[in-house]
Amino acid sequence: MPRSERMLWSLPMPAVRMLCTRLCTFMASQAMSTAIAWHVYSITKQPLAIGLAGLAEFVPMFLLSPFAGRLGDTRDRRAIVLIGAVCSFLTALILFTLTLARLDSVTAIYAVLVMSGAIRAFVGPAQQALLPSLVSADELPRAVTIGTLFAQFGMLGGPALGGLLCTEAFGPLFAYVLSLTLSALGAFTMLGVPKQRAANAALGSVWETLQQGLHFVYDNKIILGSISLDLAAVLLGGVVALLPVYARDILLTSGAGYGLLRASPAIGAAIMGFAIARYPIRHHMGHIFFASVFGFGLATLVFALSKNLVLSIVALAIAGAADMVSMVVRGLVVQALTPMAMRGRVSAVNTVFISASNQLGEFESGLTAHWLGTRRAAVVGACGTLLCTALFMAMFPALRKVDTVKLSKL
Repeated sequence: MPRSERMLWSLPMPAVRMLCTRLCTFMASQAMSTAIAWHVYSITKQPLAIGLAGLAEFVPMFLLSPFAGRLGDTRDRRAIVLIGAVCSFLTALILFTLTLARLDSVTAIYAVLVMSGAIRAFVGPAQQALLPSLVSADELPRAVTIGTLFAQFGMLGGPALGGLLCTEAFGPLFAYVLSLTLSALGAFTMLGVPKQRAANAALGSVWETLQQGLHFVYDNKIILGSISLDLAAVLLGGVVALLPVYARDILLTSGAGYGLLRASPAIGAAIMGFAIARYPIRHHMGHIFFASVFGFGLATLVFALSKNLVLSIVALAIAGAADMVSMVVRGLVVQALTPMAMRGRVSAVNTVFISASNQLGEFESGLTAHWLGTRRAAVVGACGTLLCTALFMAMFPALRKVDTVKLSKL
């Protein structure tokens, strides 16, 4: 085996620790989100209530992103990630306490989600910007792939375990215990990462730094196209918020089935992640990126029309595999084309796009399901993803023409 492939998984220990923290905290947040969706729907029986949960988490992320980007470029990013893990532990503790006391208050759950969104607003950019400072330039593509794969493991284990631990007798209590444990482990692991010097000693006002990040992204059409297509695709085609409704009312399955549905995209993504780690994407990156987003939309459409649990699981797994490809390409594009001193601000913009596609997408799914019905909403969203892919191919020819991973030459 060539030396480059023997060293495929070898990264500096600080980078490994940071990625392990990311895995733990991401799995914790996914387990908590899965439990909250089940909890809220159990209380209200309304898809719109699940959508409002996504909105409650998105609003603080959106409002705080300018401050998060500036903080990520002027402070120790390692400290930000560590504090975020501790705060995540506290939010899980609050949910555990509420559930143990049988205080089934949707308002209280929304309040906790606002706290969670505020935490993620600062942690997301810091994590993204921290990784390149812990590895060499040659190790960065491998680190981005492994980091994305770890995120998918979090999406695999978090929803699966969170769903399995949601029971009729105890509700989401044990799922919140899992989130507590993983957040604590993530904070402990982060202690082994050395302190990092700030990329910038001082910057201008918050508004000026926000403008700098937005202008950089807007001027670089490859970055703009990659993150905005991801926003459009997941915003329209994401069906995660509708899974409790599909599980209970359409596929007629249990909490275990719901957990399997939530884990299916990550199962497909994990398989694809191992494939990409073994055979990295080296050429035709632009075409592969658009093909993967189109595949995501097509698989989502199959899921939307399915009434069979097995077919639904397979469709979600294929959607997850396609999404994994697009995330790896997008991650390489954003990291490789962004200067070190700008990474906090650009990562903040990227985080807003990602959170908009996920949390705001949950709100959009719940709202359209309330208006159109669950299945119609999923079908319309999947068709919207396919249409957006075709439009973006015409709007961003530079992204379509990206060929090699040596993006620094573009």
